Amino acid sequence: MPGGVKKVYVETARNKTMESGLEQIFTQKLMEHLRADGRVNLVNKSEAEAILRSELIQSEVHPLAFDKFGRVILQEIEISANVMLIATRENKTLWNSGIIREREQYPVSDDFLRNDQLRRGALIQASQRLSRTIVEMLTSDF
Repeated sequence: MPGGVKKVYVETARNKTMESGLEQIFTQKLMEHLRADGRVNLVNKSEAEAILRSELIQSEVHPLAFDKFGRVILQEIEISANVMLIATRENKTLWNSGIIREREQYPVSDDFLRNDQLRRGALIQASQRLSRTIVEMLTSDF
């Protein structure tokens, strides 16, 4: 970890997207990957040597495939994030991920409820991969 940090507080991600609840999904996945990695201890803010601050910048949906009538049958959702590790004492940025993007495809049908479920699943999968990438970047460079 940058600066030899061992105790980290993970803030709930700031969600600038239109995806309701994405900040909770992403933050949960990020914490899961940090725990699984085992190189840092997740602690309360008062005990932390650094704060991991995330911002979900954008989510976009792109149609990928159409049926013979021109209706979308496959979409891709892309989420973008930026994450910073900030030293608590100095309030200094120790590490910045830059903008990272992740995508996930999902099928689309005439069933709006099912489409919402599939979209949510795609957001979870994209958040999973995005958080894994962030933890790998955060821990492998130091």
